[in-house]
This record gives sequence, structure tokens and C-alpha cells, in this order.
Amino acid sequence: MILRMLVRKGVNHGIRRASRGGKPTTPGQRQGAQANRTNAKRVNQAMRVARRFGRF
Repeated sequence: MILRMLVRKGVNHGIRRASRGGKPTTPGQRQGAQANRTNAKRVNQAMRVARRFGRF
């Protein structure tokens, strides 16, 4: 059970770390940053669903 908690924290930390960055300056960078945030939300949602089924 503790191992699952550590894996969960590690995955969440990695997702947050990958999705954050410097302040975007161009419209393309802003759009890419928004897409990254959206993808991070989807990954977190998928991880929650997977945890409910006891896979992670």
C-alpha cells in the first residue's frame, strides 16, 4: 500500500514537472502550453480511473 502511494506521488510529480515551464512569449508557445496543461489533466484523470480499478 505504501508502494502504491509512492508510485502515485511520483507519477503526479512527473506530470506536474513536465507540464510546467517558463512563461511563454509567442502565441504558438502559449497554445502549446495550453495543450500541455490539457494533456496533463487528461493523464491525471486516466490515472484516477486506473487507480479505482487497482492497477496503480
